[in-house]
Amino acid sequence: MLSEAIEQIPVLLEAVDQIEREAGLSQEYAEEAAQAATVLSSASIPVREVLELGSGGGHNAVHLKAHFALTLVDLCEQMLEVSRVLNPECEHHQGDMRTLLLDRSFDGASTMRWIT
Repeated sequence: MLSEAIEQIPVLLEAVDQIEREAGLSQEYAEEAAQAATVLSSASIPVREVLELGSGGGHNAVHLKAHFALTLVDLCEQMLEVSRVLNPECEHHQGDMRTLLLDRSFDGASTMRWIT
């Protein structure tokens, strides 16, 4: 059953991508990521290691990972599963951003509009 579910991931990602394109979200993710990259790059220190809180399915990370080494955190394991497919080179952690301890430091942090 797990192998069948794994085989369906590319199909599901394509469906999500199609929905996002039709809704204009792909462009929105790119614009949000560009804004975050600008802010992070303007820091008074060089920013390379970035913690993204509430990373969801990793759609912003798709754009940010070209500029930064990302560690992605989300409460929802299913969203992280999508992100792991899109961003296999990024580090992923499931947990609550208010209590998760990673025992390391970062040059910068980012969170997007999905935090409620």
